[in-house]
Amino acid sequence: MKSINFEAFEKATRKDLRERARECFEIAQDGRATPEMSIAYLSEAQFYMSEMDRRSDSRIAWRDLVLEFVVIVLIGAEIALAVKQGKDEDILMDKQNGILTSLQKSTADNASSITALAVVTKAMSDMTAASGKTLTSVDKGVQSQISLFYDPSMSMMYAQDQSRILFNNTGRSSLKVNAVKVDGQAKNFLGTKLIAVGSSMYLEVEEQSKSILAALAKGSARIVPVEAHVENELGKHFVLNGALFFVWENDKVVVHGQTISLQSEP
Repeated sequence: MKSINFEAFEKATRKDLRERARECFEIAQDGRATPEMSIAYLSEAQFYMSEMDRRSDSRIAWRDLVLEFVVIVLIGAEIALAVKQGKDEDILMDKQNGILTSLQKSTADNASSITALAVVTKAMSDMTAASGKTLTSVDKGVQSQISLFYDPSMSMMYAQDQSRILFNNTGRSSLKVNAVKVDGQAKNFLGTKLIAVGSSMYLEVEEQSKSILAALAKGSARIVPVEAHVENELGKHFVLNGALFFVWENDKVVVHGQTISLQSEP
């Protein structure tokens, strides 16, 4: 099966990804494949299927965001209407105050008029409180959508010909990479790295790869954990857990990169 580079992966359609996943699955199920090869190809098939799910989830998230925006606009229109009604009631209350003053001078029925005015005032107060609750609800909804928009989406791959780990930003906001550990060892990449939307960052691991290859017995396999600590534009911290699979294939060692999880840090 021909390998896929990063540019081809970015341009791959859902049909292409499904075909890649099917090919990996069939190779993994081939009775001639070693257990290590089967594990590696099953992991690669899972990666393509996860990417299909992620693209589908992204479209759903955008649809939900548009629907939320429409709801917010409708609530805003309702609030504006309530404010207009409140102004009309203010004018009505001014007129009632004038009537009350006149009644106080000419009739003994001022007590009942004051009671009626108190009822109107309470109704206006209740309306104001309800409007305040609506605004609070809208604000919480907006904050929730903003937080969802900035949630990171990041994947990890391995470029064997260059001995590099590639971190791809597939989300909707830029990410800062603060630290990376490979096989428990912190990698020095001269400070924080910024990955813009749709771009990637690479990490040289040539020396570490050579050391692992030299110690890898023929026919065996090794899984090397990779850990990347990132920060989104809202200052929230997340950790990406991945792995490098070193396996023997056709008398040579092939390395596969796999993203395992992306979770928020406390």
